[in-house]
This record gives sequence, C-alpha cells and structure tokens, in this order.
Amino acid sequence: MDNKIHKTTDYGQFKFIKGNRPIDPKHVKKLVKSMRKGHVPMPIVVTKKNVLFPCFVVNDGQHRLKAAEICGYPVYYMIVPAMSLKQIMDINQVDKKWTNDDYLHSNVVAEKDATGPYHTFDWFKRKYGFTFQANIDLLCNIPLGRTSQKIFRDGLMIVDNLHDAIAKADFLTSLKFYTPLYKNEKFVMGMVMVMRQPIWDAKRFMRQVDKYAGELQQTKRTAALYVEVFNFIFNRGVGRHEKAYFNVAQQGNGAYIKPTYPRAVNG
Repeated sequence: MDNKIHKTTDYGQFKFIKGNRPIDPKHVKKLVKSMRKGHVPMPIVVTKKNVLFPCFVVNDGQHRLKAAEICGYPVYYMIVPAMSLKQIMDINQVDKKWTNDDYLHSNVVAEKDATGPYHTFDWFKRKYGFTFQANIDLLCNIPLGRTSQKIFRDGLMIVDNLHDAIAKADFLTSLKFYTPLYKNEKFVMGMVMVMRQPIWDAKRFMRQVDKYAGELQQTKRTAALYVEVFNFIFNRGVGRHEKAYFNVAQQGNGAYIKPTYPRAVNG
C-alpha cells in the first residue's frame, strides 16, 4: 500500500474482478444524480495487476467508478495489496449491501462445475421464478434462516434432492391455472409444508381444487394461514373417515401447531 490517493480520468485502466457482484444500473443512476448535485470525491480501492497489460483491478467502488465515468469526473483511487473475494464482499457492504442475487452471481462464477449446486440453483430460480426462500427450501430441504442464509452466501450450499424439488415445483406451477398466487412466497411455503407430510395426496388435492379453486384466490399473511386453506380444500365434502389434516410446522424450533380444524378419525 502506498498510502497515496491518486486521481485520473483514464477510466479504461480499471478492470472489474471476476466473482464480484454485477453492476447495478439503478445504483449507478442514483450515484450519478448525487454526484451532479454535489460531487464529494470518495476514493475507490484497487490492486495493481498485469492482466495481459498493466491495469488496476477494482476491489471496492465499481459503482462509483461507473458513475464518475458517466459524469466525466476524475476518479480518485487508492492502491492496496491483493484482496480475497471474501474481503471484497466485506468492504463492499459499507457502500451497498450485497443481495442474495449478488451472492448467487459470485458463487456461480466461482463454481467450476456447471452442474454444481449454485449453477443448479440459478437454473432452478430462472425456470420457476420462486423467491430465494422458496428455492432454498425446495432445493436444500431447509427453511431460509440465519444459518441457511450464511451457508448459501459462503458458497457451502448443498442441493438435497433435485428430482424431488423439480416434482414439487412442477406441481406448484400447475396451480397457475387455478390461482395467480402460485408464486406467492407464503403460498409456496404453505404448499411445501403440506407436500412433505405423509398424508399428502396430489391427485386428491387436484380433484378438490377443481371443485373449490375459489378458495385459492385470497392472499394470506402467513404460510400457516395458507395451510388452513389447503386443509379446508383437502377435506371439503370428504367422508368422515377419509378426512386428514395437515400440521403446520413452526418456523424456528420445528415444533408443530395443531390445526384449528378437527383432527382426522382413524378406523
């Protein structure tokens, strides 16, 4: 580190590091607007490298660099020793926090196997369009929380059962003919809860949905409330001895909340 702040308008000498998050055009636009109102120079952090030719690799400040280039303002930069991608992620959080999409992009770039878990997650996300929480729950068989969030971001995610995840996602997608809520996060999580229970019967559920699709039109605040709706549909008009009710798993300790509907009678 030379402890000096340099200044230049030669934007072409800066290169972006592979694995860093992609440029967010909305954030750049916001910075451009701010700079034009009153430009307060904030140095970007770079490392000097030889990649075919001498250049500076941007560790932190790629959005500020693009905004300065658009405005035609000088770029102020500080040269530091090479940094790991993890270090770059950490300092980037100060400027603009990384999103799940940023971490996914970074892990896909770092993953050499095109059939690896992050390539698979990216494909699954693009194909079905579910939220990150729903995708992680379906692919990894764990709800999205602090632990699974950290595992995902640190590049340690493991796909539990792709075949099962695809089967469940295809079933959820088939519900688009009955409700616009089929991609709603709480709706999806509620469906995942019931599909994982031993009493689940997809054919029976679809027969019931054919008759009572009107029950699937109203947005609910929680996955548990959707499970209540699914219980109602699953058992409406069904014989007393055929009734079966799904439990609602609490998020956190894995305990179960008893449904408000009467329990099934065995025998």
